Amino acid sequence: TFYDNGKDPSITFIDDNTVVALHTDNEHNLRYRIGTLDKGLIFWKGNDTSIDYDKGTTPSVIAIDSKKVLEVHRGSKGDYSDHLFYRIGMVEGERIEWSGDGGVEYDRGNSPDIVLLGGEIILEVHKGTYEDQADALFCRLGKIYENKIEWMRTTGSRYDRGGSPAIATCDGDTVFEVHDGGDVNDDLHYRIGKYK
Repeated sequence: TFYDNGKDPSITFIDDNTVVALHTDNEHNLRYRIGTLDKGLIFWKGNDTSIDYDKGTTPSVIAIDSKKVLEVHRGSKGDYSDHLFYRIGMVEGERIEWSGDGGVEYDRGNSPDIVLLGGEIILEVHKGTYEDQADALFCRLGKIYENKIEWMRTTGSRYDRGGSPAIATCDGDTVFEVHDGGDVNDDLHYRIGKYK
């Protein structure tokens, strides 16, 4: 079912029937929509268009609780195209009130993804930059404190080689990661880890 125009979609549930969907438009604007799931359909709140909230590409969003979301994304054109940023927002009716005037830079890379572990601990994964270990995959742990993340290390830890990493958890401490072979081949790989 059609719902908008764009690319790089990401979606999360913030409660049993409310969704937040993010995407990138053709001008490298990051956009969001909030909807309600009812009888197998999503009814989008507000007008018939998504709302612009930042510049960038490849957003990934997770719910921290029933009102708060966290998103990570890659910068857009120019000097920031290989920089990674995050934003925390409060869902208020038809809108999200994002913290700060823009994303907070936390690393360099491509294809970021994020998952919430136990409590307010997050795990972020991304592909390295073209200048620095382009085939390397990195991960970082952080803790959410109100509207900011305190990272447990200043840079990501290399854990594998490949591209397009994606992560999920089923119980808050077992993490499933998948990625492709990057520029080398079209093989798909997975890893399973445990947060302690």
